[in-house]
Amino acid sequence: MDNSCFMDNSCFNDLWIDGNNIPTLLQAIEGEEYGRDLLIDFNKITPMPEELDVDECVWQEENWGTCFNAANPAFIHDTSRNLGIRFATFDFPPIKVIKTLARQFPKNRFTLRYYERDAGFDGCLTVKGERIIEESYVDHCSWWKDNRVVVAGRKFEDELSIWYSG
Repeated sequence: MDNSCFMDNSCFNDLWIDGNNIPTLLQAIEGEEYGRDLLIDFNKITPMPEELDVDECVWQEENWGTCFNAANPAFIHDTSRNLGIRFATFDFPPIKVIKTLARQFPKNRFTLRYYERDAGFDGCLTVKGERIIEESYVDHCSWWKDNRVVVAGRKFEDELSIWYSG
């Protein structure tokens, strides 16, 4: 599946990387997908086996934290000691792959800020090596549910049952 354009349920991510070895790190994470160069390729960080016992998307979610690779990655900042990359993912931020990247480059600090508009959550992960420096997550939809927000004359939980009934 070509995920080169933004998807429904896109999770928007800004990844900030600090450290002395930015050119080396960038070489290690750059890749190619569907004939296009990627500034960050999750398959270069945590390679997917050629043969899987499970569905490809299930493997990606278990190992990357999201199904599909980074979409539309672009530089938002680039110096010899700091790098910023903006990209989209499907449904969830790639927290697992960023934690793996931090273990591979333990002298660098990685900050991932993410926002998913449709599901209504955002957060931040800052990690260096094995150490999580900051991890925050705000689920805006659960606030609505917990406060029994009325939508179109129905309580939130009534709306959920309508949306998810099959």
